[in-house]
This record gives sequence, structure tokens and C-alpha cells, in this order.
Amino acid sequence: MTHPDSEKNKLQAEYLNNCHPKDRRFNELMFMIGNATFRFHQLSQKFEVTEDLWKEWLEGLPATIKSEMEKQGFEECKKILAFTRYINERNDIGFEEFLKKNIKPEDIQEYTKLISIKAYNCLPLVNYSALSDKIVPMIGDIIKQKRILNNWTTRTLAEKAGITANMVSDYERGIYKPRTKVISKLARALDIPVSDLTAPDDPTQSESHKVIRKMAIANKLRELRESRHWSVRELAQRANINHRTVTRYETGKAQPSRQVIIKLASAFNIPFTELAEAKISKTHQVVVPEMVQDTLNKFILLDAKDQLAIRMVIEALADKQQHRGRSNPLD
Repeated sequence: MTHPDSEKNKLQAEYLNNCHPKDRRFNELMFMIGNATFRFHQLSQKFEVTEDLWKEWLEGLPATIKSEMEKQGFEECKKILAFTRYINERNDIGFEEFLKKNIKPEDIQEYTKLISIKAYNCLPLVNYSALSDKIVPMIGDIIKQKRILNNWTTRTLAEKAGITANMVSDYERGIYKPRTKVISKLARALDIPVSDLTAPDDPTQSESHKVIRKMAIANKLRELRESRHWSVRELAQRANINHRTVTRYETGKAQPSRQVIIKLASAFNIPFTELAEAKISKTHQVVVPEMVQDTLNKFILLDAKDQLAIRMVIEALADKQQHRGRSNPLD
């Protein structure tokens, strides 16, 4: 696909003639995708773009990006593809569909393969912590899980929630976080509590709180499995994960990610929150000696590097103790 500006097409052709032969195909595909993207961007000019729509778009962005876009302002954001894509897809003109309609599937596949190779080669340069916003994919995973459990297509869910199918697709893939009003619509359509779509992990949780939460999930997981008379392997097969991993979850040696919790919840046919928000029952509560609590309080004050070092020592000693099979830790 060519650029709508003939001068841009001339510059692209000149660049391709002068670039290294091994890079020519990639650059050719890059221009093709770029030109199609620009034409998609221009489609938003057909619609009324208001400041209210801009604020609506901002509400669904990760906090760091939202802050930057607020600094840019409404008029500048009208020139940004992310915003115009939101406008287009709000009017049910999907970006992926537009590309497939205007570019050959084999060209898109080849470009995707080449760009993934180049991205892999640049991995050390990427600051993933700056890109992360865990709530977005978490919400998307839950929406997708509930939709599939209902045997609905994205369009079916969109119609029931009163939004477009393209927006549902974007929410499920974590491209956007649905704003508050849309979350209410989706929860109503899926017949789930709004809290299921608004309960992210708290990064400020203390280390002791995380340990308690890990054990709560471990106990709940084992309780659910045993109540169904399933073996560890059977649960692993139903959830499509490794049986050794299930054992680590049940013993509290590892905590399942939200995506894995969704798989486990689906296997048990229970709401996501029943497992994710499990609490320590009275039968599982442990009275922590004052000396241990004092040590734990000091541990929490250490930086992450020192905490990791101490945890590695403890785990090594625990493994050594288990290997010896001794019951007395002071032996």
C-alpha cells in the first residue's frame, strides 16, 4: 500500500534503492505497513472527535502513559495513532481488519516474523518495567475467560454490553483498560460482580502480606482439588499446566500468576475471585512467635536484593533439612 502523499512515496522508493540489499525487504514491508497505518489514522477525520472522547480514552490508559498524554493535551493527541485508533474502533473500524483488507496475509506474516527477530535482538535495550501495567492484561483475561465460558463471540458480548466488537477485542488483548462505565456494562453482560474486573494486585503489599496471600491460595487450591477427589496430575491436565507446578502452588513455594489462576478457576468452574482472593481459614492460621515476628519485621525493612539473599539461604537450608529427613531443625 502506498502513502497518500506522492512526495512521501518518492522518498520511500529512493530509500529502498539505497539501502543494503539484506534490509530492503524488511524496509519495504515496514513502509507498506506504515502507509496502511497512516491511512487508517486518517479515517478518524470522518468522525467528530471531542474533548470528552479524549478524556474517555485517557481513563483507559496505564497511569504513566495517561500522565504523558495529559501533558500533550487534546489537540496534540488528535495527531497520535493510539487516540485515533480508539476513535475508529469506537466506530467499529478495527485496525487489524483494516490491515488484512489492504495488505496480503503473507506480507503481514512475513513482516511479523521479521519484526519479532529484530525485537528479540534488541531485548537488552528494552525497559520492560516502564512498559508494564499489570491490571490491563488481567482484566482482559477475565473478560475473555467469562466470554468463552458463555460460548459467546466478541460480537455477542459487544452487543450485550452495548459497545463495539473491536473494543471487546482490544480489552481482551490488553490494548486498553475499559473505563469505569464500560466495566459496569461488561460486568452486567457477563453476570459477574464489578469487583471481578477492578481488583488489581497491590504493588505496595508488604512481604508478610504476600506470604500470607500465597499460603491462602495454596490452601484453597489444595482444598478445592481434594474436595473433587482429583490427583495433582488430573488438576494439572484440566488446567493445562505442569503437575510439578501445581505441587509448588499447593505447598506455597510459588504463587500462581493471574493468568494461571484464571486457568485453575476455569478447571474448578468457580469465579476467579474465589481463588484469587482466598483467605487463611482459622484451621490454617499459625501463631507466629514474637521472636520470629520481630525478625520478619526487620526482614521487611531490607531492600529487595538483601531479602532475596536471605530467602535463598533459608530455602537452601530447608532443602538440606528435607534431604536429611530430620525432624529437629537444631540437630
